[in-house]
Amino acid sequence: MLMISLAGFCINDIFDQEQDRINHPERTLAQYPALSKSVTAAYVVLLIASVLAISVQTSPTDKFIWALFFILLSNYSFFKRNIPSLKNAYVASAAALPVAILDLTHDGSLSSSLLYCPFLLSVFARELACDIPDIRGDEATLANWLGTDTSWRLVIGIYSLALAWTFALASARLHHVSAFLGSVALFLYILGSVRFKLTEKSLLIVTGPLVLAPAILLLS
Repeated sequence: MLMISLAGFCINDIFDQEQDRINHPERTLAQYPALSKSVTAAYVVLLIASVLAISVQTSPTDKFIWALFFILLSNYSFFKRNIPSLKNAYVASAAALPVAILDLTHDGSLSSSLLYCPFLLSVFARELACDIPDIRGDEATLANWLGTDTSWRLVIGIYSLALAWTFALASARLHHVSAFLGSVALFLYILGSVRFKLTEKSLLIVTGPLVLAPAILLLS
């Protein structure tokens, strides 16, 4: 998982150098573009290591899921550059697809589609939230089209809907606890955004639980 993610981040930073000079000038490649060859080399090494790690998995299902996850993550940069308005939906779908395969292989059938909706919504909202600070440098993204204020309101609305849906579908104590923690995270997210004007990067630590709450509902 770490190697696949690192490989995805490397190739994404290589493709996004121009945007990062505007949105994230503190990033290494934005400051030192001459390091592009080194980052590309790191990507190749991580790619090979990821393929080897996938190949030694004993379960055919595990091999397939990790290979699929690697392909989906690797294609994110291509998708982001060519169809940026749909990249948030792409990430949400890419996150749900491996989970759906695990769900299917568990007992030969998929869970109700209603269980997937809160997870899809929360991942979509998190991706949209991450795009808000990048509006100046990005082109044709959903956040860019909607503007900062509308995007932020949509993020809060989608998160709230995902958590409300999670509470409605909760059938065990673990589900209720995770939904409650997600609600606390949402409150902290709103407080940090409105009262303390924290950046989306600073708030990533609380948007994680917002995605985890419906994920626990789905996986358990």
